[in-house]
Amino acid sequence: MSDDEVESPRAAAEEPEPEENSGEEMQSAKKIRFRKKHEWKQVSHILKEGKSEADIQNLVFECAKEQLQQWMPTVLEDYKKLDSDLYCWKKKESYQKAHGVSVTVYRCPFHYSCECETLLRVVRNENSIVIEVRNEHNANSHKQDSLKKLKMQQKSELVKVIRGDPSLSATAARRICSANSGEISPAMQRSVEYIVRKTKEKTIVREFNGVPLDGSLGSFEALRDAKWLKTILTR
Repeated sequence: MSDDEVESPRAAAEEPEPEENSGEEMQSAKKIRFRKKHEWKQVSHILKEGKSEADIQNLVFECAKEQLQQWMPTVLEDYKKLDSDLYCWKKKESYQKAHGVSVTVYRCPFHYSCECETLLRVVRNENSIVIEVRNEHNANSHKQDSLKKLKMQQKSELVKVIRGDPSLSATAARRICSANSGEISPAMQRSVEYIVRKTKEKTIVREFNGVPLDGSLGSFEALRDAKWLKTILTR
């Protein structure tokens, strides 16, 4: 064998190996799933000029209420309400953008129980506030309640029963609701007791001129003053 026919080890090492799977890899790389996202729809544009901060907040609140109120039971409007809520929308995230723009995104309160994907976004800048909605509510948004505990309708019925008669015990309220809106298992008694307790607290506050009674002397003195002032004003 001549020297010309001898292949150098370096040349052999540099010779590329045939890529048998390159075609399959390219095909798999092309199979990228893009999840289609719904666009944000503007539902309100509030100009700040000539309005007080209280007026602006009230307009934002009313718009948020309008986008949700018809899709939820009225009796659940103040159920497990947080300071970060906007009406009943639950805060998801908040962040800052360039030029002093702040964005706050809220979830539907039935995001977990009914897998509702509706979102509300409030975009604030120096001169205005824009409110947008994604995945608008419809008749089927809360149709499927996947909660393993009390369903939305059962909670609503419990609140109605207790508001009608705050003297009822949790067990009595559960039995009444079972007859009206479907069986509530005794295994859910603790959940029932929680709703009954919270509903009674709010009902008592409403009945006593908005003064919360916690059993302390100070709370009863506040109630006395509220009643006395109301009597004087009505004379």
